Amino acid sequence: LGADVRVVCGDLATPGAAEAAVAAARTGGLRLAGVVHGAGVRADGLVTDVREADLARVWGPKARGAWRLDAAVRAAGAAGELDWWVSLSSAAALLGSPGQSVYAGANAWLDGFAGWQRANGIPAISVHYGVWAGVGGAAAVRLPGLRATEPDDAVAALEELLSREPGATGVVPLDIAAAAAAYPEIARLPFFTDRLAAATPVTAAGSTGPEAAGPGVAGLRNLPSRQAVRLVGDQIGARIAAVLGASGPPGRDTPLADLGLDSLAAIRIKNLVERDFGVAVPTAVLVRGATLADLERSVAAELGIRANGAPVSLPEPAVEGRDAAERLVLQAVREVLGPVPCGVTDRLDRIAPPDALARVTALLRQRTGVDVGAVVLAAAPTAERLAAPLRAADEAEVRRGVVRELRPAAPPPTRPGSARPLFLAHPAGGTTVVYRQLVDLLGPDQPCYGLERLDDVGPVEERAARYLELLAAAQPVGPYRLGGWSFGGVLAFEMARQLAAAGERVELLGLIDAGLPLPVSRRRDTELLVRRFVAFGAYLRRTYGAQVRLSAEDLHGLPEDGQFDLVQARIADSGLSERLPEAIMRHQITSHRDTRALDRYEPGEYTGPVVLYRCTEPTPWNVRDPRYEHTDLDRGFGRWCADLRVVPVTAHHLNVLDPPAVNVVAADLDALLSAAPVPPKGVTA
Repeated sequence: LGADVRVVCGDLATPGAAEAAVAAARTGGLRLAGVVHGAGVRADGLVTDVREADLARVWGPKARGAWRLDAAVRAAGAAGELDWWVSLSSAAALLGSPGQSVYAGANAWLDGFAGWQRANGIPAISVHYGVWAGVGGAAAVRLPGLRATEPDDAVAALEELLSREPGATGVVPLDIAAAAAAYPEIARLPFFTDRLAAATPVTAAGSTGPEAAGPGVAGLRNLPSRQAVRLVGDQIGARIAAVLGASGPPGRDTPLADLGLDSLAAIRIKNLVERDFGVAVPTAVLVRGATLADLERSVAAELGIRANGAPVSLPEPAVEGRDAAERLVLQAVREVLGPVPCGVTDRLDRIAPPDALARVTALLRQRTGVDVGAVVLAAAPTAERLAAPLRAADEAEVRRGVVRELRPAAPPPTRPGSARPLFLAHPAGGTTVVYRQLVDLLGPDQPCYGLERLDDVGPVEERAARYLELLAAAQPVGPYRLGGWSFGGVLAFEMARQLAAAGERVELLGLIDAGLPLPVSRRRDTELLVRRFVAFGAYLRRTYGAQVRLSAEDLHGLPEDGQFDLVQARIADSGLSERLPEAIMRHQITSHRDTRALDRYEPGEYTGPVVLYRCTEPTPWNVRDPRYEHTDLDRGFGRWCADLRVVPVTAHHLNVLDPPAVNVVAADLDALLSAAPVPPKGVTA
């Protein structure tokens, strides 16, 4: 068409990229007549799950990129040459958009920036576009009431806007009645008030909003039960259709997850149904196999209405990761898909498109070196199945020895002039594979070794002494660097105490949300153990529906070994041990034994430097124990440590070794490791 197109690659939010683009446009003395700032990415999710990394990812190209581009134009003396400047904003900033608080905020900033530019001599406009048809980063997005804009129409609208030079304008083909059906709250926005009055009313049985029609909740109870249940189902079906942008309600027995329902749409449906009927609807069940018939019966039952005594049955709650491998898979799933209510037994192909599953497997391959792509291609992929090859690879690594390299390329610990190794002790019931992401974030020259579980299951003090014998073979002389997460932190603490008592120096002791048990009497210990077993049985019933018959009366009077044997027997009787992977059952047994060793641990004083990475968020424990419900910031170590530094980490105990929390731990730990003196070449420390 006679245009000269020049491509400059770079991240607009970083120094130099905008300057390079401006210079390329003005090559040969050309005048810079116009600028289109169209950079943008999304990081969708619930506002309660927004992380600093999400803000940086979205605001970088939008806000920082626009600022740098403006600065580059002014620095080149080209501001006076411009006929126009167009910033591509979004309808998310104009109307709001579920799950896009970060994106909406960044685009609203862009609108304000355009106003600032106009006040400072740049002829800038900001255009709130909705979804474009077939092109752009949101081409696959479908929102109720919001039609896609054809590219030719979008460009024609831009031409009209440039001729009028408005400040910020929305270009959004909107079906107001359909939008109000999915988002009743827009009725409160002044722009829509008059228009909604003329739109087709939305029937909402029991709704208290301006769109309400039908008999209402009280009226439903006065109808014959079968008719009332049908009206409840009709209303829920209409809400589902409105949110999904469908022409009609789904089939009564079709799982909503099969219709492309994601977590954000599930929240919209939950909010609408709860608004209509005043009953609680768990978000998780909507994406985990619930059908319209399930929801109809459940909501009707909550209202005291039953048809033909039909039982109400919703899917079981999501099963969270039960060991490090399953937690690693779920972490990857949530990083790619956002905060979806997904458990280890849920079908991933029902909640994620193939390209998203490919990104999950790529992320797992990057972090573990294991390709789980074949599992995804097989029938019914789940996190449980994806975890199996990861667990097998981990177990193969662990079999290499009790003291094993976590970073194979690291120099030997006794090599003069090299960085001293960091020894990380295993957590309760787990292996040192949990430190993989932490180790990858440390300096490339930092050797790291894992201390795996010993064959015996003795007290913490005896285990620590055994590790020190093995440590002497791996690193004959100090000073030493030790650390660990959870139970592994307590092992490292006791090792440091014994090294100090032997006259050795420990230059670094890093405890990752480790905690010492609060002291209790022998009788109280017995009571808490019985409570722990009973709570574990309740967890199994709640999570798996297994009939594990276990009560305090069954356990009282038995010796501890007898209690443990009874628990295992009751699990076997329920058939659950045949349903769970063998590795999960083994993890539960070793976790119990490690925890019992920790229950009985009696710490002593330690005068060396200690850093405690303390989680600040409550942990969703399946089984709780008041001995570890610390309200103190130092998790019980303050009494015993003369030189303790506490680093708060925004995470809970189970996800502190996952991004983004692990980045905080690694950054501080790496600084400590780098600051420690390294012996000169030829000198053994």
